[in-house]
Amino acid sequence: MKIDLATQGDVLEILTIFKQTAEFFKEQGIDQWQGDYPNISTVLADIAAGQCYIGRNSRLILGVIVLSTAKEASYDELSDGHWNSPDDSYTVIHRLAVNRNYPGKGVSVKLINKAEALTKAKGFAGIRTDTHEANDGMRYILTKQGFRYTGQLTLADGSPRLGYDKLID
Repeated sequence: MKIDLATQGDVLEILTIFKQTAEFFKEQGIDQWQGDYPNISTVLADIAAGQCYIGRNSRLILGVIVLSTAKEASYDELSDGHWNSPDDSYTVIHRLAVNRNYPGKGVSVKLINKAEALTKAKGFAGIRTDTHEANDGMRYILTKQGFRYTGQLTLADGSPRLGYDKLID
């Protein structure tokens, strides 16, 4: 699998993967990515900011990860813990999704590994992310990849989330 920055030509395929993921969440009773998120505006903004990466084989996109270097205001306060990564030196994984036809193939692991390499190359000390409490798949992957649960946080829209981070050597 080759991982590159996404381009505008990838938008429809990325949206399809995000919709597959939202449908999966709904089937699993996970109240994450329901409604009109993520949408075309989100994807176009991620691409324009140079923070949307895709993993693809020779024919199609297998997975998507968004890695931002902008600070996340929702991460300023944790209700029952603390971040391990420094407040002034972290990247954020905002969206991670795998093509529903390719589960269990290591796509998410490879995308997270790429995010870690990019974080290190850009000189940041850690990566932060959040997920829904019921998103057991993401929680498992994060733990498997060495991320630690850091506490509960609240997104700008009022949604509760679980925070995770990892220090990058």
